[in-house]
Amino acid sequence: MAKSAFSVNLEYFLLRFFCALVNVIPYALAMALARGFGWIGFHVVRFKRARTLERIRSVFPEKSPRECRVIAVRSLQNVLQTGVEMMRAPKLDRAWMDRYVKDGSHYKGLLQEFVDEGKGVVIMVPHSGNWYMAAWSMAKYGLQRGVRGSEARHMTTAQYYRDLQRQTGELEANVQQLQTEQQQAERQLDEVRKEIKSEKLEAAKTEAKAALVAKVGSLL
Repeated sequence: MAKSAFSVNLEYFLLRFFCALVNVIPYALAMALARGFGWIGFHVVRFKRARTLERIRSVFPEKSPRECRVIAVRSLQNVLQTGVEMMRAPKLDRAWMDRYVKDGSHYKGLLQEFVDEGKGVVIMVPHSGNWYMAAWSMAKYGLQRGVRGSEARHMTTAQYYRDLQRQTGELEANVQQLQTEQQQAERQLDEVRKEIKSEKLEAAKTEAKAALVAKVGSLL
């Protein structure tokens, strides 16, 4: 169901409001609010709580229910804190990087050595919230950087079902072809069996005639 113009405008207004608020209040307070909203979202609003816990248990079956809840809360808090940092991105400067990016200056020195040698560096990070922070921090240190994402193209749901229907049709056609070939093979096998029986019968008749002639000859 399509959203109304009022809903779209309201969401846009709220987004702009929170962006402005996050950039006005101190960074530490914004991050504390993100942690608080994450806790409320999981324990009070129960935002996708059951589904989240189910997935965590499937990945970490050895974890206790309490440990799974802790992982879920921290994950939601991390998403919200990442959102705070993205909203504050235009205000992030070199001093902020030195204070909050762990070992940023240390890795900057290592990367600078490769750059000075005319070499490129590929940095792989495991999750969103890291790759753009790495790019931002290195940019503040004066390193030229680029971000290359996956070139995988995800098909639409409609295309998925069209392909599934096509594959099902091809599978059914293959099954029918195999059934036809099986029936032909069975008919050929029956014919061979009949021929074998006929040949055996003729051979038996010939042997019987020969034996009868030989017996008659012995009598004479």
